[in-house]
Amino acid sequence: MARGDFNLSSDIDVIIVSDRLPTPPLERSRFLYRYILPDIEPKGFLPAEFMRDQARQNSLVLEALSHGILFADNGFWAEIVARR
Repeated sequence: MARGDFNLSSDIDVIIVSDRLPTPPLERSRFLYRYILPDIEPKGFLPAEFMRDQARQNSLVLEALSHGILFADNGFWAEIVARR
């Protein structure tokens, strides 16, 4: 959606980077899907995971860095962008 190429069958990926997310992936997924509206696909990362996946050239992370729309930041995002 942020790139402007969405259509009726598109969903919206929302990336949440927080050290307050549950660590186990299944528990994290359950937590995120509890609060999500239809057609929204939450992706949760701990800050260290996001940085690791950036270094590994994870396509979702790179897409977020290139085309993402920032909703809130406690300084983490500014730090990541400054490293690029």
